[in-house]
Amino acid sequence: THKGGMELDIFEHLTRWGPWRYNIAHHWDGYDKEHKANGTSNAYVGPDKDGFITIGVLWEPGRTTYYGNGKVMLKWEDPRICSIQSYPILYMVSGGWDNSPLDDKQLPADFEIDWIRVWQRKDLAETPVAPAPAKP
Repeated sequence: THKGGMELDIFEHLTRWGPWRYNIAHHWDGYDKEHKANGTSNAYVGPDKDGFITIGVLWEPGRTTYYGNGKVMLKWEDPRICSIQSYPILYMVSGGWDNSPLDDKQLPADFEIDWIRVWQRKDLAETPVAPAPAKP
Protein backbone atom coordinates (compact mmCIF):
# COMPACT_ATOMS: atom_id res chain seq x y z
CA THR A 1 0.00 0.00 0.00
CA HIS A 2 3.04 2.27 -0.23
CA LYS A 3 3.99 4.39 -3.25
CA GLY A 4 0.43 5.02 -4.38
CA GLY A 5 -0.72 1.42 -4.10
CA MET A 6 -3.86 0.29 -2.34
CA GLU A 7 -5.38 -2.86 -0.88
CA LEU A 8 -8.94 -3.36 -2.09
CA ASP A 9 -10.78 -5.92 0.04
CA ILE A 10 -13.64 -7.11 -2.14
CA PHE A 11 -14.62 -9.92 0.21
CA GLU A 12 -12.91 -10.47 3.54
CA HIS A 13 -14.62 -12.95 5.84
CA LEU A 14 -13.80 -13.79 9.44
CA THR A 15 -15.04 -17.21 10.56
CA ARG A 16 -16.09 -15.77 13.94
CA TRP A 17 -18.74 -13.65 12.16
CA GLY A 18 -20.64 -16.71 10.99
CA PRO A 19 -21.95 -17.20 7.45
CA TRP A 20 -22.83 -14.48 4.93
CA ARG A 21 -21.25 -11.50 6.71
CA TYR A 22 -18.10 -9.97 5.26
CA ASN A 23 -15.89 -6.92 5.09
CA ILE A 24 -15.28 -4.50 2.20
CA ALA A 25 -12.34 -2.13 2.65
CA HIS A 26 -9.66 0.10 1.17
CA HIS A 27 -6.22 0.35 2.82
CA TRP A 28 -3.50 2.83 1.82
CA ASP A 29 -0.33 4.59 3.01
CA GLY A 30 1.24 1.44 4.44
CA TYR A 31 0.27 -0.54 7.53
CA ASP A 32 2.18 1.43 10.15
CA LYS A 33 1.29 4.77 11.77
CA GLU A 34 0.41 6.38 8.41
CA HIS A 35 -2.12 3.61 7.59
CA LYS A 36 -5.53 4.77 6.42
CA ALA A 37 -8.62 2.69 5.72
CA ASN A 38 -12.33 2.89 5.05
CA GLY A 39 -15.12 0.46 4.26
CA THR A 40 -17.64 -1.66 6.12
CA SER A 41 -17.56 -4.89 8.11
CA ASN A 42 -21.32 -5.24 7.96
CA ALA A 43 -21.94 -6.47 4.43
CA TYR A 44 -24.45 -9.32 4.34
CA VAL A 45 -25.41 -11.32 1.26
CA GLY A 46 -27.45 -14.51 1.33
CA PRO A 47 -26.55 -17.54 -0.77
CA ASP A 48 -28.14 -18.63 -4.03
CA LYS A 49 -29.80 -22.03 -4.45
CA ASP A 50 -26.36 -23.68 -4.72
CA GLY A 51 -25.04 -22.03 -1.53
CA PHE A 52 -22.85 -19.43 -3.26
CA ILE A 53 -22.73 -15.66 -3.25
CA THR A 54 -21.46 -13.55 -6.14
CA ILE A 55 -19.35 -10.55 -5.21
CA GLY A 56 -17.50 -8.05 -7.35
CA VAL A 57 -15.92 -4.65 -7.70
CA LEU A 58 -15.97 -2.16 -10.52
CA TRP A 59 -12.63 -0.36 -10.12
CA GLU A 60 -12.36 2.78 -12.20
CA PRO A 61 -10.07 5.82 -11.99
CA GLY A 62 -11.12 7.60 -8.79
CA ARG A 63 -14.07 5.31 -8.05
CA THR A 64 -14.87 1.84 -6.70
CA THR A 65 -18.29 0.20 -6.61
CA TYR A 66 -18.70 -3.09 -4.72
CA TYR A 67 -21.48 -5.57 -5.46
CA GLY A 68 -23.05 -8.51 -3.61
CA ASN A 69 -25.40 -10.69 -5.67
CA GLY A 70 -25.86 -7.81 -8.14
CA LYS A 71 -26.72 -5.17 -5.51
CA VAL A 72 -24.47 -2.20 -4.77
CA MET A 73 -22.95 -2.73 -1.33
CA LEU A 74 -20.51 0.20 -1.16
CA LYS A 75 -19.35 3.10 -3.36
CA TRP A 76 -16.35 5.34 -2.86
CA GLU A 77 -15.21 8.20 -5.06
CA ASP A 78 -11.86 9.80 -4.31
CA PRO A 79 -8.81 10.79 -6.35
CA ARG A 80 -6.73 8.66 -3.91
CA ILE A 81 -8.08 5.42 -5.39
CA CYS A 82 -5.04 3.93 -7.04
CA SER A 83 -4.49 3.04 -10.67
CA ILE A 84 -1.50 0.77 -10.04
CA GLN A 85 -1.57 -2.77 -11.39
CA SER A 86 -2.77 -5.14 -8.67
CA TYR A 87 -3.36 -8.83 -8.16
CA PRO A 88 -6.27 -10.68 -6.56
CA ILE A 89 -5.56 -12.52 -3.32
CA LEU A 90 -8.22 -14.82 -1.90
CA TYR A 91 -8.22 -15.96 1.69
CA MET A 92 -10.40 -16.63 4.70
CA VAL A 93 -9.23 -15.54 8.15
CA SER A 94 -9.81 -18.25 10.75
CA GLY A 95 -10.68 -16.34 13.90
CA GLY A 96 -9.90 -12.68 13.24
CA TRP A 97 -7.17 -10.19 12.40
CA ASP A 98 -7.82 -8.46 15.71
CA ASN A 99 -6.30 -11.39 17.64
CA SER A 100 -9.69 -13.02 18.15
CA PRO A 101 -9.18 -16.65 19.14
CA LEU A 102 -10.22 -19.39 16.76
CA ASP A 103 -13.37 -21.15 17.96
CA ASP A 104 -12.79 -24.85 17.34
CA LYS A 105 -16.58 -25.34 17.14
CA GLN A 106 -16.46 -23.34 13.86
CA LEU A 107 -14.19 -25.99 12.29
CA PRO A 108 -13.92 -27.33 9.75
CA ALA A 109 -14.38 -24.07 7.85
CA ASP A 110 -14.50 -24.20 4.06
CA PHE A 111 -13.75 -21.37 1.65
CA GLU A 112 -14.95 -22.62 -1.70
CA ILE A 113 -14.47 -20.45 -4.78
CA ASP A 114 -16.36 -21.54 -7.87
CA TRP A 115 -14.92 -19.03 -10.35
CA ILE A 116 -13.06 -15.75 -10.72
CA ARG A 117 -13.26 -13.34 -13.63
CA VAL A 118 -11.19 -10.24 -14.24
CA TRP A 119 -11.69 -7.75 -17.06
CA GLN A 120 -9.83 -4.65 -18.07
CA ARG A 121 -11.31 -1.92 -20.23
CA LYS A 122 -9.21 -1.37 -23.34
CA ASP A 123 -9.46 2.40 -22.97
CA LEU A 124 -7.85 2.17 -19.50
CA ALA A 125 -5.20 -0.44 -20.36
CA GLU A 126 -1.54 0.50 -20.38
CA THR A 127 1.40 -1.42 -21.74
CA PRO A 128 1.12 -4.91 -20.26
CA VAL A 129 3.66 -5.98 -17.67
CA ALA A 130 5.56 -9.17 -18.45
CA PRO A 131 4.38 -12.06 -16.27
CA ALA A 132 6.61 -13.24 -13.46
CA PRO A 133 8.72 -16.28 -14.38
CA ALA A 134 7.21 -19.61 -13.42
CA LYS A 135 8.49 -21.11 -10.19
CA PRO A 136 10.38 -24.41 -10.62
